[in-house]
Amino acid sequence: METAEGAIVAKLKLDAGVAALVGTRVHPTTSPQAVALPKLTYQVIDTQRPHSNDGPIGLATARWQFDCRATDLIGAKRLARAVRRCLNGFSGTTSGWEFDSIRVIDEREFPETPQPGTEKPPQRVTLDLSVSYADDSGI
Repeated sequence: METAEGAIVAKLKLDAGVAALVGTRVHPTTSPQAVALPKLTYQVIDTQRPHSNDGPIGLATARWQFDCRATDLIGAKRLARAVRRCLNGFSGTTSGWEFDSIRVIDEREFPETPQPGTEKPPQRVTLDLSVSYADDSGI
C-alpha cells in the first residue's frame, strides 16, 4: 500500500463486520448518489507531523472522519459500531504500514437532507478518529 489512507481502507474492506454491511462501498470524501446504502465515506481532516530540534521525528497523527450512512438510524449505528470494532484501539502493522494507535475521539448523529424523489433521507453517524502512524515522508 502506498499510503496510510490506503492501508486503513484495505483494513476496513477486509473486516468481516464492515464488509457484511457495506461490501466495498467505502469511498473517499463523497460517493456517487446512486451508490446503495449502507455506505461509508471518509476524509482526513488534518495531519500533524511533529519535529524535534533535529527535524521531523517520523510520526504523523491525523484526524479522520468516517460518515456511516444507512436508510435508518439503526443501520447507521450498526455500521458505526462495525467501524469502531475494526479500528478503535488498533496498533500494529497493516498493509505494510505501522500504526502506533487508532482511537475513536468523537461520535455524533446527523440527519441527512432528503434527496429529490425520496420521502425519507438517509441517516448518518459520524466518527472522528485519531490515527498515529510511522511516516517518513517528511524525513
